[in-house]
Amino acid sequence: MSNSLLLRLFTSEYFNAWIAISYIFKYPDNVGIQHYLCSQLRKFPVGEIEFFLPQLMHLLMTRPTESAALESYLIDACERSTHMAIMSLWYLQAYLSDLSTHPTSPSFQLCKRILNRCQAILFAAENQLEETQKVHEHALPTLVGMGALLAGIGLPAATKPIGNLAIAQGRTFEWTNEEVDEKPVFLPRRQFTATLEDLHRGKAFARLKQKIHPKVTVVPHDADAPPQLLKEMETTMKAMAQSSVPTNQQDLSRPTSPISQTFDDDRLLLRSSYFCSEMQFLLALVDIATRLVIVPKPARLSALHAELTLLNHNLPAEICLPLWCPATDSRPFHHRVVRISPTDAVVLNSAERAPYLLMIEVLDDELSLDPLDHCKECESLDLFSPTHSTSTTSSLSSAPTLQSVFDAEEFAEKMKTAAILLAQLNQPHPEREAIRQKIIAEMMALEEDRLAKMTMGITNKSTTTALDHPIVIDREDPSAAVFSEDWEVKKERIRASSPYGHLPNWRLISVIVKHGADLRQEQLAAQLIREMQKIWQDTNVDVWVKYIRVLVTSDDSGLIETVKNSMSIHSIKKEAYTRKWNEEGSAFTLKDYYLRRWGPEESESYKNAQDAFLKSLAGYSIACYLMQIKDRHNGNLLIDDQGHIIHIDFGFILSNSPGSVGFEMAPFKLPQEYIDLLGGLHGSKFAQYKSLMKAAFLAVRKHCDNILLLTEMMSKDSKLPCFQYHGVLAQLKERFQLQLTDSQVEVFVDKLIMSSCCNVFTRLYDAFQYYSQGIL
Repeated sequence: MSNSLLLRLFTSEYFNAWIAISYIFKYPDNVGIQHYLCSQLRKFPVGEIEFFLPQLMHLLMTRPTESAALESYLIDACERSTHMAIMSLWYLQAYLSDLSTHPTSPSFQLCKRILNRCQAILFAAENQLEETQKVHEHALPTLVGMGALLAGIGLPAATKPIGNLAIAQGRTFEWTNEEVDEKPVFLPRRQFTATLEDLHRGKAFARLKQKIHPKVTVVPHDADAPPQLLKEMETTMKAMAQSSVPTNQQDLSRPTSPISQTFDDDRLLLRSSYFCSEMQFLLALVDIATRLVIVPKPARLSALHAELTLLNHNLPAEICLPLWCPATDSRPFHHRVVRISPTDAVVLNSAERAPYLLMIEVLDDELSLDPLDHCKECESLDLFSPTHSTSTTSSLSSAPTLQSVFDAEEFAEKMKTAAILLAQLNQPHPEREAIRQKIIAEMMALEEDRLAKMTMGITNKSTTTALDHPIVIDREDPSAAVFSEDWEVKKERIRASSPYGHLPNWRLISVIVKHGADLRQEQLAAQLIREMQKIWQDTNVDVWVKYIRVLVTSDDSGLIETVKNSMSIHSIKKEAYTRKWNEEGSAFTLKDYYLRRWGPEESESYKNAQDAFLKSLAGYSIACYLMQIKDRHNGNLLIDDQGHIIHIDFGFILSNSPGSVGFEMAPFKLPQEYIDLLGGLHGSKFAQYKSLMKAAFLAVRKHCDNILLLTEMMSKDSKLPCFQYHGVLAQLKERFQLQLTDSQVEVFVDKLIMSSCCNVFTRLYDAFQYYSQGIL
């Protein structure tokens, strides 16, 4: 495309973030175009650009160029947005791990340099960005490209962004020439893992540095410890159980920032403390998943409850969950994590790892990194009612302090004793396991007592309110009971038992914590599905898919949003067979489930659920075909409370398949029970399904450039399994069938449907999953 046409496009009313990012990708070596487009990106809200952060970061890491534009933009975005900053840091750490095998490569050096710059912004390090702008002798590249183009065609106003181009280029060369090797690269597990001592004392996520406490002497672990050690542990545990929680509490109000020389110093201190706490909190969650792996499966649930009880002692804290937090650069009021419900957490089924589900309580609009707002918080609120929001200040101002209710210091000492004892009981041993269970039970009792007294103090009642009443967990399928409970019922149950539930800005978030898995591919799949969803919404195609948030925290850990009010088809069928809902000798099908849950076929509720299934099946059928989503067994397929089918777990997309077995040869999963639920091949509902499939395919085909761009930007030198085979992008583009007319596309979609109907390979894969994994 000629320069004049490019300029017309960039200055047209149709110019948007998609166009800017696509041309940043297409012209990586054109310094002028890069700087012009990155200057335009600054005009879009940072939250809008967050969607593209995985692609922008991958582009920057895998295509080092002379241009400093993208690097400069990302650094600037990190300064503007705390969410962008913390997520960028996590991405950079992941890429540093990817690139560590080639430490002399330009990509590794670039990653290390930007990581240091990002680290300086986040943690107010001594090597933070200089405010003065300097231009060094390497400014020549800044005089080429878009600057000359704009100046040459008589648009003086358009040359304004070029003024900062030379500065950015010069600054980057200044950074490059720094002795980056002498600067420590950010190592979170060394610097920001919460220590056992801090967790005991409830100081793990304190915003400002606390005084150093004496270290706890821990008995060295010995798998063959003498019985005397076990006896001492049991004696200590009994003594701990006999003592009660005292009624005096130390002053636990939030520490205020020391007097700073300037307002900017205060702001840097607040931001730095926030980021440190954020890192500690997320690492603490991931570390729990790491430790659960070595715990025998029958003991994992109680171990998780004990771990979270200790972690909960460090909350409330000035931390948020970025993808779930509504704060923006223009409205920087974050939610605050105040509590995790220990007894509502559950370890999920997994062959090798120990992912677990959390219920996290937050207060919206509670946290500001503005020093003036922070001062207002500190003046008006105590520990159990921290807030910025004016909507909650009045309701909290009347809450009594808890100094006469609960002694946190002595509680911490008891928790510390219990945790130290637990640390000695990691290896399986009959005598140890009995003591372990007693210690865990005592920890849970202490937590319940603590919450009861907190609740009594806040509600000013003479008796404690009811604590959490968790539902009964099936240890063979722990997630089934958790997911089967209605979300609103669960939320109100947890709200009623929480010391913070009475606050109007209280909110409950449910996430799954994973360790040992690179979630960047999961995130890419979620992006592609989100973009398809947006295309269908914008074109008024009435199909349905669910966007699931994925937060990447390293190259092997992260958080995934749970799908509320849903159960896997496997869990549905297992419950049906356990309760003998099926006729003897017959299989329990999805239609049986819909009839049982939503009533007879003639009822309005059944028809609504059937329509929800139809629309979601059409959307996911297109997504599965285009993205080549595999591993579609019934453990990865959910049914929600409206009847939608929802796909989860995207470890196999585009090119890779489970074990390279190749069972799943059908374009998408369309077994007989789906067809029966739609009323059979010749029914009106199946005809509607086919019609929606055609409309959905035509719509997404017209906007396939967005799907292709997101995928292509992630493909170069990618470590993701889905890009390990050649021709992935060409095959993806081919599946859109761009050479066909609309009428030919409709015929093509008919063929896709018929080749998927009751496909023998689908049946083979379901059988394989049943006999190998027991998945129904």
